[in-house]
Amino acid sequence: MEKIDIDLGGTDSEHTAFLANGMYDPRVALGGLQPRGFDEFMKTYTTFTVLSSSLSMNVMYEGYTAPTLESSTTGEMLKAIRQSTTSEDAAASPVVCGIHKGLAVMTAGAAEVQMEKDRTLWRVISPVSDAITMSSKLAVSDFYGKGKLVGATGYTGTDSADPTEKVYWDVWFARASGHTQGKCKLKAYVTIQYNCIFTEPRTLGAS
Repeated sequence: MEKIDIDLGGTDSEHTAFLANGMYDPRVALGGLQPRGFDEFMKTYTTFTVLSSSLSMNVMYEGYTAPTLESSTTGEMLKAIRQSTTSEDAAASPVVCGIHKGLAVMTAGAAEVQMEKDRTLWRVISPVSDAITMSSKLAVSDFYGKGKLVGATGYTGTDSADPTEKVYWDVWFARASGHTQGKCKLKAYVTIQYNCIFTEPRTLGAS
C-alpha cells in the first residue's frame, strides 16, 4: 500500500504513476514499493511475468466546508471563519479523482482534459463528501495482444529489472472549480495486486 499526499495549488492535475506489469520498481518516479513477498519469491525464481493487475484507491478530503488555512506550525488544515485574503470567501474546491491505464505516463492537464482520455475512470469528491473508493483492473494482453507473454523477451522482469515493454497505472487529481484560491489537500491510499507467473527456478542448496 502507498499513501499519497495531494496538495493542489493550481488548476492542472497532479498524478502518480505505477507500473502495472512490473514488480521490481513499481513506483515510476521514486522506485521501490515492491509487493510483499517479491524478494522471497525471487530467491527461488529468476524471472517473473505479470499477466494482469488491479488497482484500488481510497481518497479522503483533508479539509472542511471551507475556507481553510494551513497551520504554519503543525501543517494541519484549519477551518477559517474570517474572510480570505480576497474580497470574498473561497470555498474549498471539488476535486476530480481518476485512475488511468495506458502505455505511457500521463502528462498534466485540467480536469476535463484528463476525464476524456481513453481507459480512464473518474469520480468527484468535495469537502462534504465521504471518502471514496475506486478500483480498476487490466490484462497486459489488452495492450500487447494475446500472444504468449510468459517468459517472452520484453515482457518478463527479474530481481533487478522490470519488463522493457511497460504498462502504467496513473492515479490523478485535479480541481474541478477552475480557481486556485485556498488550500486543496487530499490523502489517497493506493493498493496494487499483481497476477503473475514466476519462471526459471533457481538451483537451491541443501538445507
